[in-house]
Amino acid sequence: MEGETGREEAGCLHGNALRTSNGIHVKEELNEDFSSADDKSTTMFRMFSCTKNAHTITERSLLQYQKSHCALSNNNQCEKPYQCFGCNKSVSNIEDQMSTHIGVKLYKCTLCNKSFRQKSTCKKHLRTHTGEKPYECTVCSKSFISSHNCRTHMRIHTGEKPYKCIICSKSFTQKSTHRAHLRTHTGEKPYNCSLCNKSFSQNSGRQIHMRTHTSEKPYKCNVCNATFGDGSSRRAHLRTHTGERPFNCSFCSKSFKQHSSCQVHIRTHTGEKPYTCFVCNRTFRGFSHRRVHMRTHTGEKPYKCTLCTRSFSQYAGLQRHMRKHTGDKPYRCSVCSGTFSDSSTLRKHTRTHTGEKPYKCIFCTRSFSQYSSCQIHMRTHTGEKPYKCNVCNRTFIDSSSRQVHMRTHTLVSTERHDSVTS
Repeated sequence: MEGETGREEAGCLHGNALRTSNGIHVKEELNEDFSSADDKSTTMFRMFSCTKNAHTITERSLLQYQKSHCALSNNNQCEKPYQCFGCNKSVSNIEDQMSTHIGVKLYKCTLCNKSFRQKSTCKKHLRTHTGEKPYECTVCSKSFISSHNCRTHMRIHTGEKPYKCIICSKSFTQKSTHRAHLRTHTGEKPYNCSLCNKSFSQNSGRQIHMRTHTSEKPYKCNVCNATFGDGSSRRAHLRTHTGERPFNCSFCSKSFKQHSSCQVHIRTHTGEKPYTCFVCNRTFRGFSHRRVHMRTHTGEKPYKCTLCTRSFSQYAGLQRHMRKHTGDKPYRCSVCSGTFSDSSTLRKHTRTHTGEKPYKCIFCTRSFSQYSSCQIHMRTHTGEKPYKCNVCNRTFIDSSSRQVHMRTHTLVSTERHDSVTS
């Protein structure tokens, strides 16, 4: 009913009369989905009803009612007493749910300029400033800024993976990881860079990429002050100081600094190559391997040397090249004290001491100390010759054979020049 003062009343089964005053300023920001309400001057909470007592909530002060009402129920049965008329969700907090519909970010961080739609999200964000981590794992004592992060972490201990891919039956501990994985099947990349034409399957990937444009590196190593564009790169880097290799191969004794490296390595045992080139249908063990391979088709070399004109398709290639300018050889052999400019060269060298030959030919019994040597050998079985001479179109199984062949053209050209001038 409507009183003389122009206020609405909503009856409550507990006997309370709940009043609302018209004209709260947020009404002007309601979107089109809710603009058809009978009374457009109603408050921002018009669309909520109490599922316990079937009345409409129309007043900011009813947040107090929410608290007292929930207190009346037993055994926490009133955790989410309000239903949103916009999306039919049951919610525990009226204000937070409303802000998701109208796009208003009511909660502002007091330490930076970020604002949030939900109070709980703002509280979690504040902990990134304060360092507070109130949620502790009961197994390993790691602590987290949110209960959600703690629950997700606990699945590492329990082995629970509740999110299953409907295409390949892989399962995941996190919903977001599951969603991102599905896009490897669909090829969907909904997150676009606003500065170039690159797109990404995950928002986090886009955010990390954006820092290549801005040169922002907000993650700092507390040991050597090196800075990084993303947290995972810093964590992996920190392990170069600590020597920690927490990810173990289930087939052999190898361990790794990064989970992704361990996963790619495991595929050398299983033979799995889930990433297919869209151009030539070659398959790869790792997503990054396919990405690098794609540049052989596109010719893209995004990593440029600042000291000369050379550019590279891989960042690791640029780093190795830069050490030719600086003379830096940071990788030392623990057996003979030889030093090397990159870790892969050190690994290859170490196998001359150990005799290890981890790369096996799938066609015969031969094995190799280097992956590239194994790949070249495999072509003697398959007949593949991917390296073509651009003068006479002859093809070769490896680039060094092509280089040797190219000299025959150079030699012929030189001999012809000499015969003309003599």
